[in-house]
Amino acid sequence: MDQLFPGFIDTIQVYKGNSDPRYGIFNVAGNYNITTRSDIGREVEVTLGSYNAREIQGYWGEQTGGLQHSYFVGYRESEGYRDNYDIDKYSVGGRWFYDLTDDTSIGFIARMAEYDADAPGYLTQDEARKHPTRSAAYASQDGGNKETQSYSVHFDTALRNDLTWSAKAYYNYYERERWVRFSEAGSLGNRYDEQDHYGFISTLSWDINEQWALNWGFDIERQDVLEQRFGTIDNLRQRDASNVSRNFDYDFVSKVTYLQVSHAPNEFIAWNAAIRADQIDGDFKQRNAADEVISNQDSYDYGTIVQPKFNLFLYPTDQVTLFANAGRSFQHPVSSSAYTDGDRSARDVSINDGWELGVKWMPVYSLEFRLSYWEQKAKDEFVLVDGLARNVGETLRQGADFGMSWMATDKLTLWGNFSTVDSEIQSPGADKGNELRSIPSYTASTGVSYLFTPALTGRLHYDAQGSSYINLRSA
Repeated sequence: MDQLFPGFIDTIQVYKGNSDPRYGIFNVAGNYNITTRSDIGREVEVTLGSYNAREIQGYWGEQTGGLQHSYFVGYRESEGYRDNYDIDKYSVGGRWFYDLTDDTSIGFIARMAEYDADAPGYLTQDEARKHPTRSAAYASQDGGNKETQSYSVHFDTALRNDLTWSAKAYYNYYERERWVRFSEAGSLGNRYDEQDHYGFISTLSWDINEQWALNWGFDIERQDVLEQRFGTIDNLRQRDASNVSRNFDYDFVSKVTYLQVSHAPNEFIAWNAAIRADQIDGDFKQRNAADEVISNQDSYDYGTIVQPKFNLFLYPTDQVTLFANAGRSFQHPVSSSAYTDGDRSARDVSINDGWELGVKWMPVYSLEFRLSYWEQKAKDEFVLVDGLARNVGETLRQGADFGMSWMATDKLTLWGNFSTVDSEIQSPGADKGNELRSIPSYTASTGVSYLFTPALTGRLHYDAQGSSYINLRSA
């Protein structure tokens, strides 16, 4: 697992041999948040949280004639559950949209962020259980930095009163450099990743009448990826260019189209059905330390991956909504495992079929409950275990979700969510009955929001998650 940029909930890293499970332990985190607003589109949000987290965000927006423009700036710093953890994040953004006519607008959005972090590294299992907050001395150089940029151009128009079209072209840039030492016997490694994403999305929406609607979408994305692993000099943050363990240069192209129909024949029922088709392509180059190509490969040929979807909503009363969802998705191998210099049809994607049944109940307008149960079955699921690509075969995930929200007064709102997840490998073999890695047994959050004045809001929330195995657990 990557310890460089975890979420607000941190977990212990345990390093052991390939045959033993790596086990993460239970941990919790909390936030207190204050937001101030003004009537002219300005907002400041200050957050204090677990592990000495401190964050400030500012927002400003207004409309000048046909131009709507807004700006964002934020800074966050926090420590972690363990020693030698520090993260600083800076982010800025801007949004400019102009109405050419009453029916047509164009826009541009830009976002940028930088991260700098020290990481606590890995511990042996015994050390992690005895001193879970420690960081080993050999991990003192662990950490790194990350940069993200995102730019998009938007076009929206109403071709007719019942027909609208939106299009978006975008570019994303990701750069990350990480320094990591897994054990005292090992050496510090340098990991560098750089990605350029180019994409286009088109959506056409037709409101046929009050009961029927049709949506058609298309998008295409190309990713150019540089993925490198180098040694270091004297276990310091200095790359050893002559010591290369990975130097991958590959591109990944995905094409997607879908068609969705929606129907609400009366006030008691509504449904929608959709069909989605994906195609994947790309090529792969492996280079040596001299940047010479030593291997050329093509992506596996999965053909056209068809995925049906269906959603049903029933409204027996004004207070109760029953819903059912069913659909198919897929997972594909990643990085070098997605390419081959042999038979391109030798590997298939993992097909995931899932469904959900649930109910939403609003006994009064200020109180809402949501409860659902879901299952997902996967075929030929692809995972990475200790850096080795594996198809674990058929798997089953199942769980229940509960949520509630209560507006106790005009100023006070309370909310909470709790989700359970159980996973199991079902294919015959040594792994049958094992859990899947990196899936917490549950996640939970609860919070309260209070409106002190029209311009000042305070929020307090508490988050937790259950244990998860970092390797596949033996039954």
